[in-house]
Amino acid sequence: MSQKNKNTPYSFESEVDGHIDYDPNFNLDAYISKMSRKGNQADIQPIAEDDDRSQFKNAVLIFLVFAASYLWINDWSVSQAWNSIVGGDEVSAVTAPEAPSIDIPTIPAIPDNPMAPGEMRSEGFTEFLSAAYASGLDQYYSNIGLQTMYEAGVSHEYLNQLTEAGITDLSFPAVIAFHESGVTLEYLDQLKISGFLDDLSFPAVIAYYESNVTMEYLNGLNEAGYLQISSFPAVVAYFEAGVTPEFLDQLNENGLLQQMSFPEVVDAYEADN
Repeated sequence: MSQKNKNTPYSFESEVDGHIDYDPNFNLDAYISKMSRKGNQADIQPIAEDDDRSQFKNAVLIFLVFAASYLWINDWSVSQAWNSIVGGDEVSAVTAPEAPSIDIPTIPAIPDNPMAPGEMRSEGFTEFLSAAYASGLDQYYSNIGLQTMYEAGVSHEYLNQLTEAGITDLSFPAVIAFHESGVTLEYLDQLKISGFLDDLSFPAVIAYYESNVTMEYLNGLNEAGYLQISSFPAVVAYFEAGVTPEFLDQLNENGLLQQMSFPEVVDAYEADN
């Protein structure tokens, strides 16, 4: 086979296409190896560049995560972190915010306890207690009751007078209340004789004494059955207005007494009289 186109550069593709004649010295294996190396270089180089870029991005991302974590743990700002690494003259210290000021009101000083009435007495409590035991008052009052009455200023003589009058069933608060209100032993004795003292509360006794409610009036209400169903304010109001047991009977017979308050009873009585 004669050669054609001698001036044309040889290539395997040109020979296959019939553009040039076959070269008897052409080495096909060498040509394939050469072309494969070119193809590999062309394919591998972009991949290598992509790997380099990915590694760089990963390194930057890891650094940013590490930096953010470091700043978060130390509660620093970016400028403070930079100054702590490279140094700097101006480093602003992180200080905790100041707590809001609270105005605490000034608590006034607690005044000294007033002197107990018993402290003004010439005799001490030990002497008072010894005399009470000697008089047998411990049979009616406890040590706490005796001490309380002593501090309230109840005299040993007043307690002995109650005992001598047979008034021994009173509680020590009642004794103190009667003593401070000035309820006389005579009035208490009259209540006891009439049988009212044990049934009346000590506020009722004091109210009757201060309003001068007589034993006769109490007896009249009691015999008519109105003392037991009336409160002591009502009894005092009836006594001061002069409401008689007979008037209460009239109201009761007409079914009005239980429907009326004691002021209404007083008004009705004053309207009829």
